[in-house]
Amino acid sequence: MNAQSSVSQWLRKFFNVESKVVHLDVTQISDSIGEIEKFTRAELRVHATTAKEATDPIASAVKKFHDLGMHNTQEHNGILLWINTYRKEFAIVGDEGINSKVEPDFWEKVKSEMADLFREGNPTLAILHGLERAGNRLKIEYPATGANNPNELDNSVSTD
Repeated sequence: MNAQSSVSQWLRKFFNVESKVVHLDVTQISDSIGEIEKFTRAELRVHATTAKEATDPIASAVKKFHDLGMHNTQEHNGILLWINTYRKEFAIVGDEGINSKVEPDFWEKVKSEMADLFREGNPTLAILHGLERAGNRLKIEYPATGANNPNELDNSVSTD
């Protein structure tokens, strides 16, 4: 078994959802991003795809991170939650700035907590939880400082 298929199987066991496509409340997710970003200079994004072909979730998330220009933030502190709603896979990618400030297992812990919520059948809540956990850490590492808090990236959920 190759690494890609073992990652996919690992993620699927956490989703444990029978339907083929998971539906997300993109308005609630976008609103949450906007609220979190009021208190941090960092940038959060969520990308949802319904791609049916098998891919490595981390590689797909890293590619989308760059496609969305998230690596161009001033402080290199962007975070992407990448979700494949068809294949029931997800990944979290942080830029080098934030990754240098969090513990090595921080994103794995957040992923595990999110996976529990996905498994319970509430994907929007899982994403909101991931955003909240990331946001709480971003508020510590990159607090908003008055007028110096530009919104560098769109808060809407991107899709393809």
